Amino acid sequence: MSLALLPSMSRSRLISAERLAVLAGGTAAPWAFERMDAPPPAIAEEESPPPEPPIDIEALLAEARAQAYADGHAAGTAEAREEADAALRALTEGQLQEQAQRFAAMLDAAREGLDAAQQDIARGTLDIACALARQVLRQELATHPELLEPVVREAIDLLVADGRSVRVVLSPDDHAWLAGALEQEFASRGLSVVAERGMLPGDCRLESAGAVVDGGIAPRWARAVASLGLTVPWEAPATADARDAGQQEPDRDAA
Repeated sequence: MSLALLPSMSRSRLISAERLAVLAGGTAAPWAFERMDAPPPAIAEEESPPPEPPIDIEALLAEARAQAYADGHAAGTAEAREEADAALRALTEGQLQEQAQRFAAMLDAAREGLDAAQQDIARGTLDIACALARQVLRQELATHPELLEPVVREAIDLLVADGRSVRVVLSPDDHAWLAGALEQEFASRGLSVVAERGMLPGDCRLESAGAVVDGGIAPRWARAVASLGLTVPWEAPATADARDAGQQEPDRDAA
C-alpha cells in the first residue's frame, strides 16, 4: 500500500492511499514515477497542408481566350447593334422625308388639278351661259325686230353728223319693217336703206364715203363674250359655211 504526504499536516503523520481515496470521494490511482533516464517523449509533428495543384497554363490560356472572345463578341455585337440602329434611323428618316416630299408633290398636283377643274367648271358654266344667251337673243331678234332700231339709229347719227350720205344694209326681214321709217326720217340727209340676202336678222351695215360700220350681230356678240375671256362664235362654223354656200351672190334690193 502506497502512502502520500499532505503538506498541511505533520510530516510524521502518514495517510494511506485508501484513506485519501475515501476522503476524496473516490478511488485513488497509484502514482507511477517515470524513470529519470527514460528518453523524452516524441513530439507529434504538425501536419503540413497539402501541396497546391500545379498551374495549368494551357487551361489559363484557354480561359483567357474564351473571356477575350466573349468580351470581343459582346463589344462587336453592341457596335453592330449601334450601327444597325443608326442605319435603321437613317433609312427611316430618309423614307419619311421621301414620303413627305412625295405627299407634298401629291398635294401640289391635287391643288393644281383642283384649280384646273375649277377653271374648267367656270369655263363650262360661261359657255353654257353664253349658249343660252345666244339662243335667247336669236329668239328676241326673230320675234322683236324693233330691238335693232336703236342700234341703227345710233350708227346713223354718227355718220350723218358729218353731212355725208349714208347707205344702210339690212336683212330682208328687217328691211321690210324698218326701211320706210328710216328713209322718211332721214330723207333730207341722203339716207338709203337696202336689203341683202346674206344679212341675218339683227345685222346691219352702214356705208358712207368709203367708211364701213359693221353693226352685225356676230361682231357685237364677239365683243361681248371677249369681255368674259371667251371666244364663242355667234354661229357654228358649219352653219356659217352652209349659209354662205347657199348664197353665191348676195342680192341687194333697193327699198
